[in-house]
Amino acid sequence: MDESMSGCAAEKDIDMPEQDLEMTESKTSSDIPSSDQDEIVLKIVSATYGPCEGKRLSNEPTAKIPYTRDVTPILRALLQLQEHQSTSTIPVADSEEEDPHLVRLQTIAGGIVGGMKRTSVTIQALHDGWNSMNVVFGDACPGTSKRLYIHYLLLSAHNTSSKTTEVHHVSFAEHEPVILRSRITFYQEDSKIQQATERLLKKNPKALQQNHHSENINNLQQHTSTSSSIQQPEEDEDELTLWVARRMGRSQSIDDFAQLSQSSSQDQSSRPRLRSATFETVLPMVLEFLQLTERVQCRLVCRLWRNIVRDWGVAAVIDFHQDMTRAFLRGIVTHSYFSLHSLRLSDFDELQPSDLHPSLPHLRKLRVLDISRCTNLQDETLQLVAQHLNDTLEVLYMKGLINVTDVGMMAICQACTKLRVLEISHIQSMTDASGVAIGQYLHNLRALYMRDNFRLTNQSIDAITANCTKLNQLTLWGCSKLTRLGSSAIRTTNAVDVDSPVVASTGNQDNEIPLNVYNQHAPLMACAERLVSLNLWGCLKLGDSFVTALEGMTKLRSLIVSECHKLTDKFAIVIAESLPQLLHLHLRYCKRLTDIGVSAIARGMNMLYSLDLSFCSRITAASICELLDLRRETLSELRLQECRQLLIARDPDDVDDHNNRRALRRQQQQQQARQSRPDRDGQSILRSLRSSKSSLSMLDLRCCGGHPRIDTAYPENETFVKGMIRLGFQQKTPGFFARPAQWNAIILSSALLGLVDHRVDKARGG
Repeated sequence: MDESMSGCAAEKDIDMPEQDLEMTESKTSSDIPSSDQDEIVLKIVSATYGPCEGKRLSNEPTAKIPYTRDVTPILRALLQLQEHQSTSTIPVADSEEEDPHLVRLQTIAGGIVGGMKRTSVTIQALHDGWNSMNVVFGDACPGTSKRLYIHYLLLSAHNTSSKTTEVHHVSFAEHEPVILRSRITFYQEDSKIQQATERLLKKNPKALQQNHHSENINNLQQHTSTSSSIQQPEEDEDELTLWVARRMGRSQSIDDFAQLSQSSSQDQSSRPRLRSATFETVLPMVLEFLQLTERVQCRLVCRLWRNIVRDWGVAAVIDFHQDMTRAFLRGIVTHSYFSLHSLRLSDFDELQPSDLHPSLPHLRKLRVLDISRCTNLQDETLQLVAQHLNDTLEVLYMKGLINVTDVGMMAICQACTKLRVLEISHIQSMTDASGVAIGQYLHNLRALYMRDNFRLTNQSIDAITANCTKLNQLTLWGCSKLTRLGSSAIRTTNAVDVDSPVVASTGNQDNEIPLNVYNQHAPLMACAERLVSLNLWGCLKLGDSFVTALEGMTKLRSLIVSECHKLTDKFAIVIAESLPQLLHLHLRYCKRLTDIGVSAIARGMNMLYSLDLSFCSRITAASICELLDLRRETLSELRLQECRQLLIARDPDDVDDHNNRRALRRQQQQQQARQSRPDRDGQSILRSLRSSKSSLSMLDLRCCGGHPRIDTAYPENETFVKGMIRLGFQQKTPGFFARPAQWNAIILSSALLGLVDHRVDKARGG
């Protein structure tokens, strides 16, 4: 190695990227930029949010349905709003010729100590578990795990004519902070480090005896969340120089210079040797592009390499895939004690307790753990997690652990009080003892997902909604014993005009509490003011009377009440008046809903983005056309699967399976409907879409009237299909029509409105 080289530059990612998920390509038109770079231009090329269940999702009969949602405009708007509010830079193009989707990001004044410029952009609305992606983008596919996929460009604008463009493809899990990283170039001359080391040793010969290499590198990898753990020296310039050097991974060079300055032998100092600084700066760059097995093999080269690999870690994120074996997992985890912060082992059927238990005491930085459907794990695993990870664990997914009981759940609740996200679906042995413990101990929860926990009753839900005051997402899917929402209390409310003629006209069914006395029996929920997403799918015993629990949810953006069979038009009328801010509403299988309820929703919810009315068999084209006309500027997704009263395209006489009684019955119903409405409903829907210049981009008409088979597409020669094609729609799968998202200013402002409110709450310390 050339000893005359006076400086060393290293290009690294301060935030270690997810090696399995991120691919970075650099296109450079000049040499490495100088340290006076002062601006970065960011462009979001595309962003989608959708399911990522892998093999589990592909086995589902609806796997071909495009549930992925295009969220590119929302992400762009979030960045522009964030930069405009946090800096003096106006996030607009400088000229008419410049791309309006570019966001100019000013580097932090003075940068980080040592000349390091701004290296990442954190989207605050998706940071630190404060809001999950379901809150921001809506839950397009309830019940599945989802990811955000982003393709973005970073253009570095310098004082010279040279520019550097970085192309990034990244993905983020649902509750993972979204940080768009850029590469950074470090500069620090060896002579400055050597001089600072010599001067510091003259002042205090024992100043460098303690090796801070491991501690500082680990904090370097997580500087966005733990930067306060390394205090910057305030006065001594030499200590400041060495502090910066350690943050750049130059600890071995500091040790070498210390040995040279303390050695009295001039021959030893001039002995040819391979310089440590080269490997300290180059090897961490190379590790990012190596396979996991190759990173492990780097430990065998020499002691220096072993220390570097140990300190940087083999992996920061481990995500299970089909080719991963138990032995491979054990080895990777063992060599990632100092770096691992996310361990995702969902669907690892072969995982045994012995593969995971020995490593748990050493994973001191683990923040995310996903052991869903690892069916061999039992209460002992949860007890070890509670014992060793209670200080760091923030996100825990454990759905489908069929061998877990209240013993393991109680251990988690009592110890892991820092949990922000908890998924405990499909643990059917769990009782109210665990449910009450969640409310008693886990006061920091932001999101709680429970599905098919059949044994939980009102006692558990009351404890959770009364004590978990920071919840913004609550899923109670399939809690069939739930009869109300919130603890019983008496209060008065004037949120709804209960004497409205429209409300009174809906009548009273099944002995439900009349609307004119709802205000005397209103349940209280301590988390009501914070809830943004509420999923009550399959809570069969909930009737119209529980609507009063929703009246105080002024920030609610998504409401799912599918398969709540007791709900009627009265429920729809009340929420249309009391929750006009809703963006996403799921009323699937609410078969008592009629045109009266749909019309109330169309008139009252002026921000509605997606609506699911599938299997609501009493709905006709009249209310659907009214909905498309009134909500033409905001409604983007409409699902009408199995709405049999809608005659879309094909002649009902064309039913092929005459031996099927269900098909024959359906044929008779459609013939009767056709006699009363000779004009097909599909043509009425087409007229609404044409005349209103609708923003609709997704229309699900599977198995509607005239479409008897779910695997048969509407014929291309049908008038309805031709009209949809002229409007830009394509029949992605039989009966499912989609076109590129039709975004406008109204949709964006509606999507951002609640997020701005949340930012204000956070600034106030909420």
